[in-house]
Amino acid sequence: MAKTILMSFLGKARQGMNGAYDKVSYDIEGTESRPVSLFALALEEHLKPDKTVIYGTPTSGWEMLIDDVLLERLGEDSSGIYTELETIQEKAERGPLVQEDLNNLTKLLTESLKVSFVLRIIPNGFDEFEQLQLLKLMANEVGQKDRVHIDTTHGFRHLPMLALTSALHLQIVQDASIRGLWYAAYEAPVRPVKAIKLTGLLTIADGVRALATFDKDGDYTSFSKLFENNEPRGSNLSTLLKTAAFYENTLNFNRAKEEIRKLNSAITRHRENLSVELQLIIPEIEKRTKWAESDDVIERMTKIVSRSLRNSDYLRAALVLFEAIVTSACEERGVSATNFDARKVAQLELEQHLETTQSTARPYYSNLKSVRNSLAHGNEAPSSNVMRMLADENELERNLNESLRLFSERRFVIGH
Repeated sequence: MAKTILMSFLGKARQGMNGAYDKVSYDIEGTESRPVSLFALALEEHLKPDKTVIYGTPTSGWEMLIDDVLLERLGEDSSGIYTELETIQEKAERGPLVQEDLNNLTKLLTESLKVSFVLRIIPNGFDEFEQLQLLKLMANEVGQKDRVHIDTTHGFRHLPMLALTSALHLQIVQDASIRGLWYAAYEAPVRPVKAIKLTGLLTIADGVRALATFDKDGDYTSFSKLFENNEPRGSNLSTLLKTAAFYENTLNFNRAKEEIRKLNSAITRHRENLSVELQLIIPEIEKRTKWAESDDVIERMTKIVSRSLRNSDYLRAALVLFEAIVTSACEERGVSATNFDARKVAQLELEQHLETTQSTARPYYSNLKSVRNSLAHGNEAPSSNVMRMLADENELERNLNESLRLFSERRFVIGH
C-alpha cells in the first residue's frame, strides 16, 4: 500500500543558545503551526505522514532536533530518549557520528511517537560520488507509488538542487508522486513564516522532459500528463492531443493534421486561461505542430523518417518512408491517399513503372519494401542482399538514407 513520506534535512547547530534555531510559527497552506525551531517538524504535524525521514551529516545538530520538538511531544515517556541523547552528545564530542549511533534513537522515537520516524546519516554531497550516494539513500526510503514531500529549508545550500534531482529520480525509479517540495523563507520579524511549495518546479521539469521525449520519438502523448493536470476546464486539450497522437502513430497523417489544427484552435481560444506551466511549454508545442498548417503531409513524413534514422529507429523509418512513397504516388495520380484501394492501385502502378523503366531507384524501392515487411512482420529476408542489411546496422542505415535521398529527389514517381 502506498504511503505518505516526508523527507527533510538537518543543518548544523548554531553557536550559542544551546545550538537551537529561533522558535517561530509557520503558515502552512493557511494553517499556523505552533512555534518550533525546525520547519520539518511543523510540516510533519501538518501533513501527518506515515513516515518522516530526517537526513543529516555526521556534524548536524541532532540534539537540537530532539530537544526542540520531540521531547515536548513525548512528555513523561522521554526519559529513555534523554539517556540516548546524552550518549549521542558524548559521541559527537569525540568525533563525527555514524549511522549506528542513531539507530537506537530511531527505534525509540518510532516506538514512543507511534509513527515511523527515521534518522539517517548522509554524506556532505560535495562531490559526484557523495551526491549519488544521497540519491540512493533517499530512494531506499520510498516504495512504489508512495506520496512524497521533501523539505529543503535547512541543511547545506546545495541540498535543494539535490532534492529536486532526487524528486525527479523517485518519479522514475519508484513511480512516486511528489506531492510537495517545501521551503520556509525565514525573515525576521515576519510571523508566521510563510511555507512555500515549490512543486511547480517539477511540473516545469516534466514539461522539459516531455519536449525531449517528443523530439526523440515524435509522440505527442509525451505531453498528455502535463495537459491533463493543467488544462483549462472544458478545453479538451488533452483529448485532442491524444487523438492527434493516435492518428500519427497509426500513420494516418491527414487525420492527425486535422486533429492538430483543432488542438491549436482550442489553444488559441483558451490561451488567456492557460496555467503558468502550459504557458511555458505551449509555444514549443506550437513550433513542433506547425507542419499541420500546410496541406503537405509528405514533408511531415519525411521529417519523421529523418528523425527516426537519427535515433536508430529503423522500423519507423522504413514504415513511414514506404508509406510516404505510396502517398506521393497517390497524389501524383490525383486519388485519395486515405483510400485503401486507391493506394493499392497507385503502389502497383509505381512498381510496374520502376520495373519497366529499369529505374536506378528500383533496387532501393525493392529493398525498402522487403526491409519494411521483415521488420514489421518478422518475415524472413527474401534475398541475401536484404539479409545482409538486416545483419549490419551500418548497411541498413546507409540503404535507408539513400532511399530517403532518392525520394527527396522525386526518383520514386512515375513522371520522373
